[in-house]
Amino acid sequence: MQVSVVIPVYNVLPYLSECLDSVFSQDFASFEVICVNDGSTDGSDTVLEQYRQAHPNLSILNQRNAGQSVARNAGLARAKGEYVFFLDSDDYLLPGALKKMHTFAAGEDLEMACFNADIGDGTFYFRPGFDLPVSSGAVFAKNFYDRHGTFFGTPVWLYLYRRSFLERHRLTFVPGRIHEDNEFNFRALYHCIRCAFSNFPAVFYRVIRKDSIMNRLSVRHFRDSLQNFRDLCCFYLHHRLSPVFLEALICMFLSTVRNAREQGYSMKEIDLRLSDLLKLAVLSPFYPRFFFRKRLRKGKP
Repeated sequence: MQVSVVIPVYNVLPYLSECLDSVFSQDFASFEVICVNDGSTDGSDTVLEQYRQAHPNLSILNQRNAGQSVARNAGLARAKGEYVFFLDSDDYLLPGALKKMHTFAAGEDLEMACFNADIGDGTFYFRPGFDLPVSSGAVFAKNFYDRHGTFFGTPVWLYLYRRSFLERHRLTFVPGRIHEDNEFNFRALYHCIRCAFSNFPAVFYRVIRKDSIMNRLSVRHFRDSLQNFRDLCCFYLHHRLSPVFLEALICMFLSTVRNAREQGYSMKEIDLRLSDLLKLAVLSPFYPRFFFRKRLRKGKP
């Protein structure tokens, strides 16, 4: 088995068939699909059963509603493929994507392979015109920032991960966390020895689904982002990390606070703590001052 496609499913009936059809129409033979039904109540479970009867390489895990992180962890625990791909059930794979992704990742012996996405209207998640060669995760993060202007804004559904790499470093998602991608990829890139970016669109990303949790900037979004910051501060202090991870960590904090203010939330509402500022003070002496001023003005993640 070369690729395991893990798909969390929760009340996505209008989009689920298109997502599954995009996977089972791939020109690629050696893959399995693991759908984790996260307590759907809209009939998504019925659609999954219909597809399972037609496709023997589809398995379904049913669980009480526990959130996307728990669903992804459940799918990962069941996966048997050499590589794992996390696909959101309201998005879909573009034609030929699985074969291209696996050929690139396996051909370069990568632990993490990153790709682009079509977001509609002739635009893409990342601007066309650049690729990043094989490097360590730290170098990849720095080069990605230099080219694109973000550190860990890349969601997990744009990466193909080697399963043995995830298992070896015990990389899983924090249960119940929003923005779990940023926390997960921070740790993954720290451990990664071979990572690269191939600039072809693998996924169609449905940006404006009105009922998507990521389109509702609630207090929880900012509280969870700050909790990511706290957890990753502990991770940073227990490991010898490249300066790029420190820069990313501080930018994560600054952008969270700035965006919360722009949304009209008070610092008390987002649970900003004195200990957060103390953590920032501990980290900032090691941070280049001219970079700090630059990031504070821009507030980039």
